[in-house]
Amino acid sequence: MNQQVAAEVFEDECIIANLDSGLYYSVQGIAAGLIQALPCADPDAAIATICASLGEQRATAIAELSSIWQELINEQLVVDRVSSNAALGTATAAKEYKRSELNRYADMQDLLLLDPIHDVDEDGWELRE
Repeated sequence: MNQQVAAEVFEDECIIANLDSGLYYSVQGIAAGLIQALPCADPDAAIATICASLGEQRATAIAELSSIWQELINEQLVVDRVSSNAALGTATAAKEYKRSELNRYADMQDLLLLDPIHDVDEDGWELRE
């Protein structure tokens, strides 16, 4: 993930906020598994693993996930390379096919840019990295 991105996965949906642009995104379907596999050194291998047990829908799922991966790069939500010391995520096979989509939203852009989301400690002070 891009360092300026916050993401949370909720079952079959992932919400991603780009703190630089104020845009947020939802990733639905089996593509949420792709987000959970980040960071990954080989996105094609992660996509193949996620789609491995989907039978007749495997080719459709691979095309959808490959397209979404490219959109994630184009929107600068993920970087196409992993640093050598990053702990890699693990892709797991989807149990069933669920159509994947990446949706982009700008309706809260002004609010997200005005009050960026940040991690805080137990006392409420912003954590500095």
